[in-house]
Amino acid sequence: MSKNYEILILNCESAINDIINKMEEVRIRFKSAAVPYVKEWMGHTARNEIKENPELAEKVGEVRLKELKSEVNILIENAVHLVDEHLDNKTIWWHLNEQQEKSYCENNRIPDDIEKAIKYIFGQLGVVLSKDGFINVSSATGQYKYKPWIESGNKYMDEKPIFPYAIVIPIEMKTIFIEYQTLLKSAQEKIKAIEALKKEQKQTKVAALWDSL
Repeated sequence: MSKNYEILILNCESAINDIINKMEEVRIRFKSAAVPYVKEWMGHTARNEIKENPELAEKVGEVRLKELKSEVNILIENAVHLVDEHLDNKTIWWHLNEQQEKSYCENNRIPDDIEKAIKYIFGQLGVVLSKDGFINVSSATGQYKYKPWIESGNKYMDEKPIFPYAIVIPIEMKTIFIEYQTLLKSAQEKIKAIEALKKEQKQTKVAALWDSL
């Protein structure tokens, strides 16, 4: 009995759509888990940056420090919006970007593009703390001991605030992303199955033509 290639291909395509829907559900959970991480990181990092610069803190004074802390707290309260802004970027997610050749399945790690998006979120803290000189968000050299919190491109690009050091992603977020990777592998297997079916379909058609001659 001959294969119905069209039905087999449609079944694979339907399975891919189901997988993509599940991947989106996982992405939403990943974002939700990122919110408390962002809040905790910003609060902890802001305190550390002030603590590590006691001379500057004294120079700024208690009144301004109180205002600065309020600005940091507003930023923390805005964590959901920041997470949405940066982690809703379609280009960093396989199922939204339609770049099937791009693999996210290496060593169960968070892809660089997604980790970078989180660092962009953290860069917003640098913008707040830079107002009084606790953080440098400019490529201009000066009295700063550490890397500027910016992403420098070529001279025609604007400098974009970003946390310039390694970050530690919480286990909960890593565990959620492993689910995403598992679904991605399933989707890629279905894509390969469709490619194989289309190739076999062409081969069968050509063989039947040859046999009819």
